[in-house]
Amino acid sequence: MAEEIVHHEAIQQYIGQLATLEKEFDTLDVQILRDTYNRHFPLFQKRDAITSQIRGFWPLVFEQASSMLGFDEHITTEDGHLLSSLRSMTLSRPDVDNEPRTICLSFTFEENDFFEDTVLAKTFVFGKGGEMSSRCGRPSLGGAQEWEEGWRGNEETWGVNEEGAI
Repeated sequence: MAEEIVHHEAIQQYIGQLATLEKEFDTLDVQILRDTYNRHFPLFQKRDAITSQIRGFWPLVFEQASSMLGFDEHITTEDGHLLSSLRSMTLSRPDVDNEPRTICLSFTFEENDFFEDTVLAKTFVFGKGGEMSSRCGRPSLGGAQEWEEGWRGNEETWGVNEEGAI
């Protein structure tokens, strides 16, 4: 019986050591993410400069990806009309020095019949407990948006509420 207690205490000690080691892995992963993002950032900028000049580039990417990945049922005809004016899509890490897991998605559109702003941006903040949160409390594409009269977007796809917040 005493041997089992010692064995149990030793196991608990090993579990504690593994938990400490796991924190070291997490810290290293964050450092690698930060370094990778900083090294890739100039390349992402160059790619965006090129792809934003190709009319229809991002709509084609969405069309191809949605079919291949099976999420085409979530993009409606109305969404497709909006996506046809998409010129640029970027992912940035606005707090890369402190918390590189926080991201901002930005979608830049040509002038269109759907909304006045040309950029929709949404930041997802990585919390201390490991959860992601957004300013409106759920993943979505931006904050308050000025929609053109008569078009509110697809509430299921874009999450538009009565105030125009996405």
